[in-house]
Amino acid sequence: MQSPYGMPFDEVLGSKKNQEEAMKEILRHYFNPLHVYCRLKSCGMSNTTARNLCEIYERLYSRIL
Repeated sequence: MQSPYGMPFDEVLGSKKNQEEAMKEILRHYFNPLHVYCRLKSCGMSNTTARNLCEIYERLYSRIL
């Protein structure tokens, strides 16, 4: 798997534990409700619809974490 820096994770981080931590951080970023909102907006969704969906998503997201 490639890191956001274009290199394999094992070359960037070394140990498997560091790779797992890096992957968690990447997933936290991409599944962050604000990031989801921005992606919905960039796909052409209206402010109101994107905000309403993300409010629901944020409630679910915060329960899981």
